[in-house]
Amino acid sequence: MVVVSTGCAIAVDHAFNCIVCLMLQVFNSVFTRFNWSDVSLIMDRDDVHGNIVGETLDVGLQKGGIFPHVIKYYGDVEKDVTHILQEASQKSRGTCI
Repeated sequence: MVVVSTGCAIAVDHAFNCIVCLMLQVFNSVFTRFNWSDVSLIMDRDDVHGNIVGETLDVGLQKGGIFPHVIKYYGDVEKDVTHILQEASQKSRGTCI
């Protein structure tokens, strides 16, 4: 079970939680520092940990005033991600994968 609270995922693995929270702080700092508000978040629905990280980043960035363009795909099915990267580059200055 995963609960998103104040931008940090609360799950069974504490080390994983710390890494996710640190990633959120780094992305928030970089995006704020460079005044980037047009960012994309690309999430692989077939990757459980990637989904936890992606959802946490999405919620955490929104709490920080950054509303990412979220792109979800199925990595096990969609091997060619060229169209996903093109979509992200058209919508964003920064991309989190």
